[in-house]
Amino acid sequence: DGFRTILFIISFGWVMSRANYQKNQILSLFLMSICSAFLALIFAWYELNISHTRGLLELHSVGHVNHSAIYLTTIIGASTGMFLSLKSYSLKHSKCTALFILTILFLIAIAIQASRIAAAVSFLTIAILITALLNTNKIKIYAFLSLITFICFLFLINSNIVKRTMITFRDDMKNEWSKNYTLPEKLLG
Repeated sequence: DGFRTILFIISFGWVMSRANYQKNQILSLFLMSICSAFLALIFAWYELNISHTRGLLELHSVGHVNHSAIYLTTIIGASTGMFLSLKSYSLKHSKCTALFILTILFLIAIAIQASRIAAAVSFLTIAILITALLNTNKIKIYAFLSLITFICFLFLINSNIVKRTMITFRDDMKNEWSKNYTLPEKLLG
């Protein structure tokens, strides 16, 4: 299911690149998809934190938590790519700031959602986009430091994604320990 979604998104991007759209038309489509995801995210936060009708952060229009995570990861790639590639072109400062803030909000949503693979793919996507789209090393260093700071902040506040990762790591270590040392412990008494 997730593979079909990723395949659809990649093929959609390929079709868009082959179509005869102008740059401003493509930018408008990107902005509409980013804004619509943000509106769905506001509603999901409302359902999670205010009305308490959902136990997990799910986008109402997308559905299941994992599908929402895939969708948010795609939107993070779109908003980050748009912010980084157009920062030096025609976007005004307020639009760049809005795209940056939206990217941060989408990352926070991924952290709340606690989808570890979506977080890893999002961080990797941002790192690749930083490397590919930024020109000067000084700006790349600031961008990577910002990303590392965000990840460290997730550990400092002990976010859901960190809790799930640590629980999984602890359980894996217990299982490894019991697999490797059960027989010698029994033999040595």
